[in-house]
Amino acid sequence: LLLSLHHRNPVILQAGDALLRMLLFWGMLLPLGARWSLDSTSGPLTLYRRKDNSLLSVAGVAILLQVCLVYWFTATFKDHPMWWNQNAAYFALHVDQLVTPFGMWLRQIEWLLPILTKAAFTLAIAAPILVFCPIWTGTARMLVILAMIGTHLALAMSLNLGLLPYVAALSWLVFIPGKFWDKLKTMIRGQTGLRANQSRTHWMLAMLRRVPTLISGSRRGTGDVLIDIPTTRRLGIKARGWEQLLACIALFYAIAWNLQWLDSHSDDPILPVRVTATGDILRMEQNWNMLSPDALSNDGWFVMPATLINGETVDAFTGGALSWTNPVHVSDNQPSSRWRKYLRNLSNPQFDRHLTPFAEYIARSFNQTHSTAEQIVSFDIVFIRETTRPGGGIELNRYTLLQYHDES
Repeated sequence: LLLSLHHRNPVILQAGDALLRMLLFWGMLLPLGARWSLDSTSGPLTLYRRKDNSLLSVAGVAILLQVCLVYWFTATFKDHPMWWNQNAAYFALHVDQLVTPFGMWLRQIEWLLPILTKAAFTLAIAAPILVFCPIWTGTARMLVILAMIGTHLALAMSLNLGLLPYVAALSWLVFIPGKFWDKLKTMIRGQTGLRANQSRTHWMLAMLRRVPTLISGSRRGTGDVLIDIPTTRRLGIKARGWEQLLACIALFYAIAWNLQWLDSHSDDPILPVRVTATGDILRMEQNWNMLSPDALSNDGWFVMPATLINGETVDAFTGGALSWTNPVHVSDNQPSSRWRKYLRNLSNPQFDRHLTPFAEYIARSFNQTHSTAEQIVSFDIVFIRETTRPGGGIELNRYTLLQYHDES
């Protein structure tokens, strides 16, 4: 389902979508329903019968490495004077398309910005290493998890980055040590969290057991219908051979894709074209250049001056009066983070072919809500690029991306 959505909306996707997609991919090869789930409760929903809580599999290693790959390869894109001079936080908080009111307040504390830059770079390198610390592993992991979740929540408060900070924060939960869950289990009455209060969960489980019967006439449990696992598999948590092989191939593929992206301009790519095409279909491509130097130093906003039949001039996108000045908060004119990503992509020459359909949509939407005398005759899509200078100040450049004329 997620793949189908992403295939149909590639222009609005961002790193958070890619990370969520990869976590779900590795999750297909892991027994996520074995503990702390409806599938692990008593009765017909029980799919796994094993007292041992440990499982060694390639997919288990892969999902841990996947989280680490995000930060290690993100750090490679930080090899830039912006990060050496500890100015990255300053540039990031001056991207008007992304900054929040809290971020606007935070960027006024100039002495704190170099510290935030250094902390972000250090965490990106050290956190994925510390979670594999051979001594005091459990303690080290819990401290890293808390630090990374706090960092991403602070990032979400400062910048409008869509799903990325939330998915990234949740991804660190895969490192929670087993001892944590064992201790949590002893604190809750019953064998699992769902059995802590049978009176509260009994009605819910009873309803879930009836769902398959209503849909397909089956009398089996919900878990048995939705997750059709062979009887031999239910007797234990075990990674089968074909799953191990598939996970191994996928892991090497994911690492190769990340390495190839580092040298994307090479004439001799690591992955052959046919192999890359397979990854495009499965959407296993990975590019962790979030908040790259180019993205941090270049900002901007759209102005779409439209001429109406009655001779008036308005902004075709906002529907209001035409203004060439930078809005106080650009994101106020954009409905969601998806719109911000879409418009940011439209300013890139790589997406020029999307300009005409976008212009047709703008004209159609405007004309449907206005009278005949206020119909759009023509309008321009203008992008005003704002470049933040290292020593302070900005540089503005105006680019007319498309001149649209209504020929209907």
